[in-house]
Amino acid sequence: SGTMRLLQASLVFQAVRRGAPLVARAQERTRRGWGSLPTAAGCAVLSAAALTYPGSGATSLAAGASSDGDRSEGDKRKLREGWMQRQGEHSWLEDVLGDRALSWVKSENSRTTSALGNPEGTPLYNRILSILTSKDKIPHIRKIGEKYYNFWQDETNPRGLIRRCTLESYRVGHPDWETVLDLDALGKAEGESWVYKGQVNLDDGTPEGQNRTLLLLSRGGADATVAREFNYASNSFIKPESGGFVVPEAKTRVTWRDKDTLVLGTDMGNGTLTDSGTYA
Repeated sequence: SGTMRLLQASLVFQAVRRGAPLVARAQERTRRGWGSLPTAAGCAVLSAAALTYPGSGATSLAAGASSDGDRSEGDKRKLREGWMQRQGEHSWLEDVLGDRALSWVKSENSRTTSALGNPEGTPLYNRILSILTSKDKIPHIRKIGEKYYNFWQDETNPRGLIRRCTLESYRVGHPDWETVLDLDALGKAEGESWVYKGQVNLDDGTPEGQNRTLLLLSRGGADATVAREFNYASNSFIKPESGGFVVPEAKTRVTWRDKDTLVLGTDMGNGTLTDSGTYA
């Protein structure tokens, strides 16, 4: 067994009404602390944290952790101070599209291919690529309302399509696919390298709810996403000026409370993120 050192934080959730700004209440700001947890075979056990949202009257609590007992308080303090001093040493890598970061990536890629060779064009590379882009893949579907939806990527649509069909056409093996959203076309139109990261459907049993979803999009495949409300009835995003939800780019978790309210954990301002840039 070993010891995993953790920077802890509480989970902070906020209920946001349609049209309201994202504002963190003082009592919901993340509390931080150091601790250590015993691990075995690469597994760590984390204690639960409290979940709150405005109006609940509760205060967020930091996850607790027991001391490993093998370090003095002085040693722990020195480790903490040393870590804090080094914080920011490689912060330039956080600008993933910055010139310095891209130059470093190019240099490291060159070192790797010089040592191991370039896999592009090799039989194994071509075989794996043909499998990943094959049109013979099974198009898995999910039911939303009366239609069946699928996210599809191939060599023609590398960023993917959200599309739908009827169950009858799917069963006979020739789905009558209707394109709902073309991610490649969206990125080109908006000048962004959007990557699809999933969706959160309202689907509250009402006709309107069946047509509302939050699409999670990231720039270049980053962990942080932008959540944008989408209408399946019109195959279009609902603009903020028309009351549509947009959660700015962050490492976010979000769900629907009702058709006019989201419950989310995201960047709500100073004091709501851990040092790794996440809310928990």
